[in-house]
Amino acid sequence: MEANFGYYHMNRGTFLKPIILVSTGSASTSGTGNCNFSDSLTINHSGVYYFTMSSTYGNQFSGPLL
Repeated sequence: MEANFGYYHMNRGTFLKPIILVSTGSASTSGTGNCNFSDSLTINHSGVYYFTMSSTYGNQFSGPLL
């Protein structure tokens, strides 16, 4: 799955397939985390501010983080 948005809030979720996130926005993101990535996760961040995956809870990565 590929998602291309200005910013993301990663607040809980289970992802069973490869995930590609493209962040291009001009606003900070602050997800609380608690995500489970069973396959690979690719992050492309070219936004102006921060891209935070987990401000409160940790995330679990079972596949490669690219």
